[in-house]
Amino acid sequence: MKLKIEEIYKKQKSKEREFREKWDKRIIGVRERAKKLGADTILERAERSSKVTCELGEIGVCCRLCNMGPCTVRTSAFSSLSNNETLDWKGICGANADLIIAKNMLRAVAAGASFNLKHALYLSQVLRNISRGQSSFTIVDHKKLIEVSDVLKIKKSEILAEKIAEISINDLLGDLNQMNFLTYLNEITLNKLKKNQILPRSCAIEINEALQSTVLGSGDDLKKLFLQTLRTSIATGFCMLISNEIQDIIFGVPKPKLSFVDLGTIRKDKVNIVVSGTLPLLAEKILLHTVDDDLIELAISEGANGIGVYGMADTGKEMLSREGTKFLGDFESQELAILTGAIDLFVVDFGCTIENIEKIASSLHTKVITTMDETKIQDSRFIKFDDKKADDIAREIIKLAIENFKNRYGVLIPENKNKIVTGFSFESITEKFGSVLPLINVIREGKIKGIVIIFGCRNPKKGHDLNAELARELIKHDVLVMTAGCTSFEIAKEGLMREEAAEISSKNLKIVCEALKIPPVLDFGSCMSIARIFILIDKIARTLNTDISLIPIVFVTEYINERTMPIVFFMSSLGLTTIIETMPPIFGSERYLEFCTKEIEELTGGKIIFENDPSTILEIIKSQMKMKRLI
Repeated sequence: MKLKIEEIYKKQKSKEREFREKWDKRIIGVRERAKKLGADTILERAERSSKVTCELGEIGVCCRLCNMGPCTVRTSAFSSLSNNETLDWKGICGANADLIIAKNMLRAVAAGASFNLKHALYLSQVLRNISRGQSSFTIVDHKKLIEVSDVLKIKKSEILAEKIAEISINDLLGDLNQMNFLTYLNEITLNKLKKNQILPRSCAIEINEALQSTVLGSGDDLKKLFLQTLRTSIATGFCMLISNEIQDIIFGVPKPKLSFVDLGTIRKDKVNIVVSGTLPLLAEKILLHTVDDDLIELAISEGANGIGVYGMADTGKEMLSREGTKFLGDFESQELAILTGAIDLFVVDFGCTIENIEKIASSLHTKVITTMDETKIQDSRFIKFDDKKADDIAREIIKLAIENFKNRYGVLIPENKNKIVTGFSFESITEKFGSVLPLINVIREGKIKGIVIIFGCRNPKKGHDLNAELARELIKHDVLVMTAGCTSFEIAKEGLMREEAAEISSKNLKIVCEALKIPPVLDFGSCMSIARIFILIDKIARTLNTDISLIPIVFVTEYINERTMPIVFFMSSLGLTTIIETMPPIFGSERYLEFCTKEIEELTGGKIIFENDPSTILEIIKSQMKMKRLI
C-alpha cells in the first residue's frame, strides 16, 4: 500500500507537469500584454509556484494548529521523503501524519462550509425581507415557492416566503437535532446517513464541532474526525441546496436558452460591466437597469453604443443560466478579461474573485468595485450592498462605468467565442421528458450508459481543457454529461454545449439529443447549482426505490479551494463514485486514504478515486457504469 501511495503521487505530479505545457493558446495576446505591463496573471504565478512547491506540504504533513511548531513530519509512506528512516516522525504534541492530515482536512471542510453558510444566510435574509415588504426584490417564481414549501411541509395558512426563510436560517444557525431541509432526501439515503451517524444538525453546529475537534489537546480519534468531516460536508451540501432554492424563488427557475461564452463576446463599442462572485443579487439589478432610457442616453453621450453586462465566476454562471448573460470565463480568466482593456467596471459581490484583480486593473483603465464586507479588496472602491436600496446602488454603479468609458486605451479583444445552450434544471429535464422515468428507461435500455457530473472550478495545476477532452470522450461512449460551476466554461468553449455537438456523440446519444433538442453536455449553472443535479439524482433514486450508490452516476471534480472538498465528501456520502483530478493534501497518510477509498464505501456505497489522466478516468467511469447496471 505504501509503495502504491507514492507511485500514485509521483504519477499525478508527472501528469501535472505535462498538463502545464498545454496552456490555452487562445489568450496568448492578452498574456503578452500582461508581460509588457509587468502585470503577471494566475498562469504565470502558477508556473513559478510549481518550481518551488514543498512536497511535504503537498502531501499534507505540515501543521500550524498551535504555536509549539510549526511541525513538518515525515512519513515512511514516502521513502523519498522519510530520510530512509523506518519510524514515522511526530509533531511536538505527539500528532503523527494521520492526525495532522485528518485535522487539516476537517478545518478546510469547515472553512468551505462557513462560506456556503454565509451565502445561504444572505439569501435567506433577503427572502425574509421580501416577505415583510422590506426589500427592493420580489418573488418571481411562485410555483417554486409552493414546491419548496410543500417539501418542507409548511402549512398553507402561513406566509410561505417568511416561513421558508425562517426554516432556512434555523437550518443554518439553529440548535437542531437535524436540518429541516433533509426532507429533500429519499428515505433510503436518509436512513443510511442516520445509521452511520453522519446526519447533520445545523450547519453552524457542525462547523463549530469541526473546529473544536481540531484544537490542540482535543483527542486523536481518527474515525471521529472523519465522521465529523462527513457531517460537516453534508451540511455544506444542504447550504448550497438552500441557496439554490431561494435564488430560484426570487429570480425564477432557469430554462434552456442559447448564449455565448469567452472573451470574444465582449463588444468594443459598448460600456462594459463585468459582474463576478457567487451571489447574483446586485448583478440581477445591474442587468435590469442597463436598459433604462436615461442611462442609455448617458452612455451614447459618452460615445458608446449602449451598455453591456458580462458574467464571470459563479455569479456569471447564474446570470448565464437564468438570463442568458454572456459569460467571459472562470476564476482563472478574470485577469485576462481586464487585460483586454475593454472592461470599464469590474463588480465583485461575494467571493470567487482573484485577490490580484485590483493590481491588474490599475495597470489599465478598469475600475474595481466591491460590494460586500466579506470580499473587500484593498485600493478598490467599496459600495455596500443593501437589498432595500439595490436599484439605486445598481444605477450608481452603471453611471460609474459610463464615466470610465472615455478613459480606455489599447483595446485588445480575442476573436474566439462559442455558443452554449444553458439553463438546465431538474424542472427543465422533467419538462422535456415528462418525468424522470424516460431518462431512467434510456439508461435501462443501454442507449445511455449513465451520467457523469463534471463540477467545480479549474485548477491551473491541471492545465487547460482537460475536462473538455474528458467530456468529448464520454459523449462518444454513450454517456450523458452534466456540469455545474465554472468547469463548464472550458467545455463550452470547445463547442460541446451546443446542439450541433450531438454530431460527434455516439449513435445512441445522438438519437436521444436530437429527439429532445438538447446538447450532449447539459449546463446546470453555478457551483451552487449542484443542488439542481442533486434533486435530479434523488428523484431517480425515489422512482427506482433504490440506493443512489446503485445508479450509474459518477461525479468528477478538481480540488482548487476549501469549498471543493465538502462537495466531494457530500457526493460520496450520498453514494456516488467521486473522482478528484487534482491531489488534495492527504497523500502523507495511508490511514486517511483508506477512509476515503475504502471505509466511506462501506458506510455509504460511495467512494473517492484520485486520478488526473483523462484516458484513465474514462476507463474508470466505463468500469463503474458497467458494474451499476441494476438500474
